[in-house]
Amino acid sequence: MAGKTRRPDGTFQYVFKRAGVLEAPLYTTFSDEAQSDTFAKRLESLLDRGIVPTEFQPAARMTMVAELVRQYERDAHPKDKDRHRAACYR
Repeated sequence: MAGKTRRPDGTFQYVFKRAGVLEAPLYTTFSDEAQSDTFAKRLESLLDRGIVPTEFQPAARMTMVAELVRQYERDAHPKDKDRHRAACYR
């Protein structure tokens, strides 16, 4: 269930928290109470099904090849010949 509060400036703020669905709490603010309630009902329905709308998903993080090589060397423990081949990407 989302938490709803009325702010001193007269706007309505909802806080959405879903463990395993949202990485961090999601805050939305509306000036119209009816509009905020409609939005909250729709968003809660999606979150209950495990769906996070695109506009609330975290931005994709670019992974560099050098980072992938370091992870491979750390996790896979490659042989020396494979480690030598990957050295050009570090």
